[in-house]
Amino acid sequence: MVDQRTTGRNRHDRRARRVWLLRAATVSVAIAGFVIGLEILLRVLPTHEGKHTMPVDDARPFAHLEPNRTFTWSRDWNFSIVNEVRVNNAGFVSDFDYDSDAPDPLLAVIGDSYIEALMVPFWQTCHGRLARDLAPTSRVYSFGLSGAPLSQYLAYARHARDTYRPNGLIVVVIGNDFDQSLYAHRGFLGFHYFVPGQTGSGLDLKRLNYAPNFRSNFRYRLARSSSIARYMANNLNLYHAMAQIEGWIFGRPAVMRHGSPPETVDSKIVIDSKLAIDAFLEQLPGYSGLDPGRILFVVDGVRYAESLKTAKVGFVDEMRRHFIANARRQGYETIDMQPLFIAHHREHRRRFEWPQDSHWNALGHELCRDAVARSELLSKTFSRLRSTRTGTAGER
Repeated sequence: MVDQRTTGRNRHDRRARRVWLLRAATVSVAIAGFVIGLEILLRVLPTHEGKHTMPVDDARPFAHLEPNRTFTWSRDWNFSIVNEVRVNNAGFVSDFDYDSDAPDPLLAVIGDSYIEALMVPFWQTCHGRLARDLAPTSRVYSFGLSGAPLSQYLAYARHARDTYRPNGLIVVVIGNDFDQSLYAHRGFLGFHYFVPGQTGSGLDLKRLNYAPNFRSNFRYRLARSSSIARYMANNLNLYHAMAQIEGWIFGRPAVMRHGSPPETVDSKIVIDSKLAIDAFLEQLPGYSGLDPGRILFVVDGVRYAESLKTAKVGFVDEMRRHFIANARRQGYETIDMQPLFIAHHREHRRRFEWPQDSHWNALGHELCRDAVARSELLSKTFSRLRSTRTGTAGER
């Protein structure tokens, strides 16, 4: 005879399994529906699509972005700043392509994220405005990538010299360019950094190749195919946090120290940073093919009078003063944006960046452009700006 208790228990177990499977299926469908809905929503919203930095090696010896691509840039969870970015045929952010055979005089502009300027429409940037003003008799080509320091500017100057043969050069210098030029304080693979010279004196450039490993490739493939992954990596900035954690776990050097100068500075960093400045100023004419009289530095600084008191005792102020004094001593034209920002703010009470982003906004770029427009470099080397403006930034 069949044990009724066993039969009943088996029936109960089968019913319980069916209920469990039904609940699991319901939860799975709900989760899948939520993920699909979120994926669709984030594809409609202006989710940051990523820059797509190219590998750097012997065949591709300088850092640049994937050419011929337009993408949406945004920041923060709520898309607080949104911009459509075009990367041209040369792999740099620009609304026009570069032509290595064009005969018109060329002004090259080199920098980091202030020149890449992903958060500002191109024609509102300093170099975009200059390109519009100098056209059609002259060209303005910009070479910039986020995180690039002084040492990387030499590599860009060499690329501009060898490929486009510029007649003049502008370099935008900001506060984290000094110590991050040193190999010991490097921030990104793919850039060039200063290392002690082989003879024991001076500094030489060392390129760190960039070839994504399998793990990175998987992340990139996922981020490129999924708007949720892009949102988490770019808008929530989780990729940077993951990279930093990997650095701590696996001992990878300086995975992502980018954007700010060191908070605590010892005397060695100060000495080494000054050596990096001196090496940059000494080597730039050779890398660019231009004498100092055809090179202009635009140096960022404190933008508001209330910040001056604390800034005067900081690392960045000491480096700025060292850079400007030595650049002028060697015959470079130098624009210090600090007094220009402070004077403009005192009169107009307008800010030069966003509350959530310290890069120059359109007004900051406009003041840069106006300062460059008054420079000797433009008046001596290039045709005078066409009188298309109705007034200066302060008058608008």
